[in-house]
Amino acid sequence: MKKYVFSEFFNRLNRVYLTEDECKMNKNQDQIIYWKNNVYSAISTVMIFLGGPLFFYGAFMFFSQNKYIHGIFEIIIFLLLLFFMTRKKLSIDIRKIIVVYTFYGVSILLLLFTGPFGAGVTCIVLAMVFVGTVFKEKQTIVFFIINLVIFAVLTIFLQINALEGFEISKYGSAWYINMATTQFCGFMSLILIHLMYKGMFEQYQRLEESKKKLADSEITYRAMIANIDDVIAILDKDGKFRYCSPNIIKINGISAEDAVSLSVFDFIYQEEKGNVRQRLEDLLSGRIDVLHEEVKAHGTNGEVKYIEYMAVNQINNEYISGILVNFHDITERKIKEERIKFLYERDKLTKLFNRTFIENRFAELNNKENLPIAIIYADLNGLKMINDALGYEEGDSFLKKAARIFKESCPKDAIIARAGGDEFIIILTKTDEKKAEEIIYTINESCNEVNKGIKDDILYFSVSLGFAIHEQNGEPLELTLKIAENAMYKKKVLEEKSIHNSILISMQRVLYEKSQETEAHAIRLVEMSKKIGMVMKLSSTQIDELELAAKLHDIGKIGIDERILEKATKLTDEEWEVMKTHPEIGYRIAKSSGELASIADYIYAHHERWDGEGYPRGLKGEDIPLIARIINLVDSYDAMTEDRIYRKGISHEEAIEEINRNSGMQFDPEIVQIFLKIISKENK
Repeated sequence: MKKYVFSEFFNRLNRVYLTEDECKMNKNQDQIIYWKNNVYSAISTVMIFLGGPLFFYGAFMFFSQNKYIHGIFEIIIFLLLLFFMTRKKLSIDIRKIIVVYTFYGVSILLLLFTGPFGAGVTCIVLAMVFVGTVFKEKQTIVFFIINLVIFAVLTIFLQINALEGFEISKYGSAWYINMATTQFCGFMSLILIHLMYKGMFEQYQRLEESKKKLADSEITYRAMIANIDDVIAILDKDGKFRYCSPNIIKINGISAEDAVSLSVFDFIYQEEKGNVRQRLEDLLSGRIDVLHEEVKAHGTNGEVKYIEYMAVNQINNEYISGILVNFHDITERKIKEERIKFLYERDKLTKLFNRTFIENRFAELNNKENLPIAIIYADLNGLKMINDALGYEEGDSFLKKAARIFKESCPKDAIIARAGGDEFIIILTKTDEKKAEEIIYTINESCNEVNKGIKDDILYFSVSLGFAIHEQNGEPLELTLKIAENAMYKKKVLEEKSIHNSILISMQRVLYEKSQETEAHAIRLVEMSKKIGMVMKLSSTQIDELELAAKLHDIGKIGIDERILEKATKLTDEEWEVMKTHPEIGYRIAKSSGELASIADYIYAHHERWDGEGYPRGLKGEDIPLIARIINLVDSYDAMTEDRIYRKGISHEEAIEEINRNSGMQFDPEIVQIFLKIISKENK
């Protein structure tokens, strides 16, 4: 408070003697001039408050000696000094010159009138000190030369007794000593003041250079802080921000200024606070030197942010005095890590765990606390046939449906994984045989419930399930998994034939409903094909295959869009290309079923031509399987004579004529002859 009052007092004094610009340090102003202006203000004050009484005392002494003119002159001198010192309209240099030379002139007068017993010599020295403190260097040199000239003149006048009657004449021979002493003291004062100002100037220059370096350093520091993603902060021992870099706004959406009024605990999640507080205590107590951890924090608009931070204890550092912390936003990295972990451990389609995750957990799960452990191995029946018949989109839907059923039927702590393809693994801790059987029963019931809403039997949903119980801690879980897998396959063998037969019957019914194929058409094809086969003396196995192929040769049409199958007008080129894929679809369906695998090649080739112009592979002559050649002919004849949605059927005679015309081109000539003999006998 005293310091403030003292500085305010001098500020007000400066405003008395100096203009507003002279009171302030301007950018282009010489700092020495600035200091000399302020010294001028201070000395002016001393001259008024101390010199004023002396002037009036001197005037009183003159009056008491009846020297009225001297007294009045001294008062006028003081008033003129006061006037010029406070006349701010005059330039500061003119005011200094008037005041200094007036003071010096008064000092010379004192020397003349008071002699060796007066204050003249002292005032001369003070005048020189005054000159050194307020004048510029050139002005000081000019003054000192004038001073030397005046003292030389006084010395000469004393030698020729021109100053008889003045008190100065009483110096006598002591004048030379006094003159030399006065000039020496004055000169040394000027030198000392010059050195003092030079030191101040150099100190000021160093200070300015330091300020510039500090400013440059601060600019660099701020630029660095502004251009890095990390947040630099200083915390007190309670975790409150004492400093925070501006880029905290990128993490929390608040400014650095607002952050300083908060604590680090205001940003992190509740469940993280206890650990962070304990770790900060460990850091402050010296139990750890560097704190390096990750924490979950609140971000802008409430989203989760993951922050990696490193902290060091700098409480005893005189420059920092706090906990120095570097915060780094690792949210993006965390999301990527979680995504990679998810992709590594999860099945992309069903979002269940994968086999890798299961196998990596075996060692962790195999402990006494989790016994007994039940492992259920599941296989989704008919998935390959569904994929081949209806496409992978429908197959994926089956897999997702299975995943949903498993999750709904099992306890929440169950580990459910897609082992690959159509297989799934379920691991249940603290689950005995009875509980495992209950879960399997629940899964089967859920499948039955799903099947209630299915219109087409082709989409019948079923799962083969096997399980094993792991009861001894010493045995590997991999062995239990293998036992469960074997149990599932045994169950699947028992169920598979009936399931496949059911699916095949369903496919055949869907084919009749979806395309222009009819059951009567299939019966006619079977009868005629068998007659040709018997004439050609095919084996009983070939006859069976011929019959089955005749029934299911167009099974691939269930994978063709109904809009194409039911179109009443001519197909476009694009639609015809789609239609031509049905032999390949039928081939895949047959290959996926053990019962139909033997006729897959016949289904694939039933649209090939004898001349090699057929599809899908352009086979020629006897490269086309015999059974496919028979079906091609019989199917063509029946198709020509039957009405279709896009045309009327032709007569028997016209059909025979067409077959004869295409013998050796579309049809095998030998089979044509056999067919014509059979058909002619039947029409007699």
